[in-house]
Amino acid sequence: MNQPQSPSRRSVRRARVATAVCVVSVVLILSESPLWAQAKKPPAKPAEKSFEDVTLDTKDGVIIQCTYYPGPEKKTTVPLILLHDWNGSRTDLHSLADFLQRTQGATVIVPDLRGHGTSVRRRGVETPIDRDKMNKLDIESMLLDVEAAKTYLLQRNNEEKLNIEQLGVLGVGVGGTLALNWAVRDWQVRNLPTYKMGQDVKALILICPRQTFKGVTVNPVLKERIILSQISLLMVVGTQDAARYGDAKRIHKAFEAAHDKDDTDAVRFYEADTTLQGTDLIYDRELRVPDWISGCVKTRLVDRGTVFPWTDRTSPLK
Repeated sequence: MNQPQSPSRRSVRRARVATAVCVVSVVLILSESPLWAQAKKPPAKPAEKSFEDVTLDTKDGVIIQCTYYPGPEKKTTVPLILLHDWNGSRTDLHSLADFLQRTQGATVIVPDLRGHGTSVRRRGVETPIDRDKMNKLDIESMLLDVEAAKTYLLQRNNEEKLNIEQLGVLGVGVGGTLALNWAVRDWQVRNLPTYKMGQDVKALILICPRQTFKGVTVNPVLKERIILSQISLLMVVGTQDAARYGDAKRIHKAFEAAHDKDDTDAVRFYEADTTLQGTDLIYDRELRVPDWISGCVKTRLVDRGTVFPWTDRTSPLK
């Protein structure tokens, strides 16, 4: 009876080479896949909950509900505030906040802006806030919601759990309008001789911002060139919506004019050939917008810790 023939040395070598090529190909594919795609893979074991809900009070008595994603509790940790769009809520930005927490070690806070999500109550008032009835003044008062989130982060700074001097703010749609207005307001605060009151926002990430919404506009702050020159900008917008694209280009142009031309990374404009805008633009898998955002956080905030060193910001009045 014929015995099965042993494979030749040449065929064995060929099999080993083919196996090696397959392994290398898999490694290359994984290494070149976007951070967002890698981060979305399910973990081997159930991960511990990496966020918590917090309740904040604004200066005008609105109860703001937020989700807080703590990073490493160090004086080098970068803090971020994420602001959702009109008719949105903080849950819209959960995946992005979680992604930035894990890829950049950032501490992130995401509030439900007043009239949205679960932020619909004032202290001592039974009637809930009706978003549909909010006017220009009501929308401008949302800046107090952002201020409450910043105050919460400032407390964590004084506990040496993050560096408020490296603050970044991301806004989507109307959230971008608020982010820009609030960032300039933060820089307009006058510091005391022995106590720094503001000037903490070092980077803005604006996703399809609105130049004007229900009477609220960014036009006055775009003239503050000295302030704009101190803030890095990442602008992201879809090109197939002429109105939104035009708004983004005008805001970008103001920042570009204010910045030193030699710092080519300070002002970046990413345009996607799509009709998508806002949150839909962020989460489209082919566009890799979260990777752009993560890259901006790293280059303009995380990597510049020596430029913006931690300081104790405890008020001398306490």
